[in-house]
Amino acid sequence: MKKNILSIFCCLSLLALASCSDDYNDASTKHVYGENEDPYLKVDEDAQITQTETFKINIASSTTQTVVNLEGYAEQFETQLGMSVDGVLSGLEDGSVVFYPINASRNKWTKIAYTKDDSGWYFNSANQPCAADDADRKATVTLDKTAKSLIAAVTPEAGGGTSLQLNVGFAKNGPDFDDYVRFTFNLSVDDPTYIYMDYTFSYDGAYTIELPEDYASNIEDVFGMSFSEFNDALNAGEIQFALADPATQEWINRGTPATTYYTNLAGQVTQADADDFAVSAAYEMNSNGVESLIFKYNNTLAEGTTGQICVGFVDKNDEGKAMKFMISYYIGALGK
Repeated sequence: MKKNILSIFCCLSLLALASCSDDYNDASTKHVYGENEDPYLKVDEDAQITQTETFKINIASSTTQTVVNLEGYAEQFETQLGMSVDGVLSGLEDGSVVFYPINASRNKWTKIAYTKDDSGWYFNSANQPCAADDADRKATVTLDKTAKSLIAAVTPEAGGGTSLQLNVGFAKNGPDFDDYVRFTFNLSVDDPTYIYMDYTFSYDGAYTIELPEDYASNIEDVFGMSFSEFNDALNAGEIQFALADPATQEWINRGTPATTYYTNLAGQVTQADADDFAVSAAYEMNSNGVESLIFKYNNTLAEGTTGQICVGFVDKNDEGKAMKFMISYYIGALGK
């Protein structure tokens, strides 16, 4: 009798465990999803298509979108959905196919209406679809049915340093969306016109930025010229070394450039012998032209003092061609 009771208990326990499983892949029976439920994404590496793109913004050659031609993945649509690309697009019209975002962090589809031009969605910095007027919007993914393509683009709100992973997919319409093709867009944004730095001044008293070694590619992106050509233009006065306001990023003296600037803690113009002098910025030239930017601090500043300075280069005739070095500094142990 005891043996029979034990057997019954074990069977009931196994049934309870199977029925309580929340893991899509572990459940012994498939959950039937309701109309308002977001189905789990069935893991299928063969259904995955990944596109990686880095956008360089605020330069003449800027592009802020990447286009994926769906016909280029016709074989995957045939294998995963048993449909041609045209069949998938037709299926969107008759409801046999769905096009939705995928929440990668939760491994779920997201059933949500379009928020971008009735053909896609805006996405925020958390990689989730959002409203068109969301202050945190950073990118869009849209479907162009006529061109049979997906377009992933960053919005003007996506500044330098933005990094996103956006996921969308096409699936056969049904309770689980198990037959699908997934597109992952890894998007990042680089702004070569702005270089942000933190620096701690110590006993050596100077901070040097080597331009040709570290920023020749930025100069080429911004001004459309090699470093050698940049030096020639700088020597000819066509490009100017200038000071900008750290608070507004506006040029302070674009019309009257100097080779050395003396600034206070707020990055405003002062004099070397003034009481509020904090840091100077200069460019150092040799026979080959500009080689480096040199920043020096006032050694009477107290340890722990903080400040900012912003300098850069700007085309004399086109302010749209400019790059700036924004430096936040800290006065460390001065060894005095």
